[in-house]
Amino acid sequence: MSQDDVSLSSGVNRSFLSEIENGKSSPTLDTINKIAKALNISPEEFLKFSVSEPLKTYDGEVFKKP
Repeated sequence: MSQDDVSLSSGVNRSFLSEIENGKSSPTLDTINKIAKALNISPEEFLKFSVSEPLKTYDGEVFKKP
C-alpha cells in the first residue's frame, strides 16, 4: 500500500505517516491502532515489524549480526 492508501484508510495525515516512517515523529497508541487497522494487521504485528535493529551497542561499538 502507498502512504496515500494508508492515509485514506486510516484517517492519518500522509505527511505524518511519512514522519513516522522516517523516525521523525512517534505515533500515539490511537494512531498505531488506526494504521494497523488500515493495514489489516494487529497493532502488535505492526509494532513487531516497525522496530529496527540497533546500529550500535550501548557502549558505542558497531552492532554485528550473528
